[in-house]
Amino acid sequence: MVASEVDIFHPQPGAAAALAAALPGRRCRAVTDPAALLARIPDLEVLIAPSLPPGPWDRAERLRLVHALGAGVDGLLAVPPHVPIACARGLFAPEVGEHAWAMILALERRLPLALEQQRGRLWRPYSARSLAGRTLGVLGLAAIGRRVARIGDAFGLRVIG
Repeated sequence: MVASEVDIFHPQPGAAAALAAALPGRRCRAVTDPAALLARIPDLEVLIAPSLPPGPWDRAERLRLVHALGAGVDGLLAVPPHVPIACARGLFAPEVGEHAWAMILALERRLPLALEQQRGRLWRPYSARSLAGRTLGVLGLAAIGRRVARIGDAFGLRVIG
């Protein structure tokens, strides 16, 4: 069986080529122009992309796999139903969950105000509420949402997902 050519679409300059270089031993084609990608639809076999431009995706008869460049696949829903879509779901859940908590804590503990005062050499008191006993709502309990919820539970929050 002949190995499939992998088309890598990314509109950001250099991103598609960098991804292609990261797949040694594979025949890869880096595509940055949406029009060029649309012109290749009938010839696509394997496609890696963050999202798809609108186009005649029903003509992608040779397409056997689409891989999203992130956890979500919303930008790839134009793919014909017979084509499997893979993604990086859960791959970065610990990091994204921790980052979400870094932002929650920074805002709740009023870190921007503290940094502003520090830069201005001002030491005015301000209030910052405790998290314990409060309620955290998490929309979506996939890997990232579960991670955020677990950390919220550790902080003593009532977690609703």
